[in-house]
Amino acid sequence: MELLAGFLALMVYFKTGVSFWWFFYFTALDALLLVALYDLRAKIIDRHFLYVFGVFALVGFFLRKNLAGDLASSFFIAMVFYLMWRFSGGRWMGRGDADLAFFSALFLGWPQNLFMIFLAFWLGGILGAYLLVFKSGRWGLKSEIPFGPILALAVFLIWYFSGFSAAFYGIIF
Repeated sequence: MELLAGFLALMVYFKTGVSFWWFFYFTALDALLLVALYDLRAKIIDRHFLYVFGVFALVGFFLRKNLAGDLASSFFIAMVFYLMWRFSGGRWMGRGDADLAFFSALFLGWPQNLFMIFLAFWLGGILGAYLLVFKSGRWGLKSEIPFGPILALAVFLIWYFSGFSAAFYGIIF
């Protein structure tokens, strides 16, 4: 945990330098790291850590200019996760993943939250295929893989490389 937090602090420093924004983004992403590690260990999204991250997501949301677009896209993304949980009875996705998806999407804003979802599902698919092929003795088709850490990694990567995703969005649309 400490090594990951130290690496996170260094990566946030490379992106923001020493400023208020370093403190803001490091604290937000560190709370997200706690959510991910707790989910990895217990296979449940801890609401206390999630709400700390949610406060930072809300502050970031109100500091941006695209309030309606950010809120609508975040709600839509969370609704997709919620419906997957609801229709599967919790077999496909946990209920906490919908909350994490909402706050993560709100943290990034439009259009980065769209890239976050695509990246998270791609990373999850790659991880699942790897576990099935190379770790088939321990992992099978009915194994539970926590999605929180994958979503958190996607949030960090999209945030860190936000210039790339914004340029990519400009090319597509």
